[in-house]
Amino acid sequence: MIKIITGILLSLSISITMQNSLAADAEGNYAIWGEGGASCFQYSKARAAEKDTGFRSYLRGYLTSYNTISEDTYSITGAMKLPEALEWIDNYCDGKQIDSFDRAIQMLISDIENKRYKKPNTQGIVQGWGK
Repeated sequence: MIKIITGILLSLSISITMQNSLAADAEGNYAIWGEGGASCFQYSKARAAEKDTGFRSYLRGYLTSYNTISEDTYSITGAMKLPEALEWIDNYCDGKQIDSFDRAIQMLISDIENKRYKKPNTQGIVQGWGK
């Protein structure tokens, strides 16, 4: 019985440690790499000049990572396609020019999370394999 309880406690401890390793530091801060650190103003300028390839790539990577580490999530964007996600971010950034591109993506996710796909879509809108 003691071995079972010890095993359960060890499993819980490892699980909690792994969850904390995916989070920000104690004050809620984390390093932002790439275009995520750019302001919404910089993003909007790049979009207007049709030089937003880096932002598009960052968004795709961010969403893929989110899908990978989030429980009960196959696709956070659900039926939303990339142009629609970018349009959502465009609208957000129009009113929040000093926010980071990373923050805009976080707000997108917060807004659409309840529409996410928990399993692959049978109509083939979202493609991916993951395993």
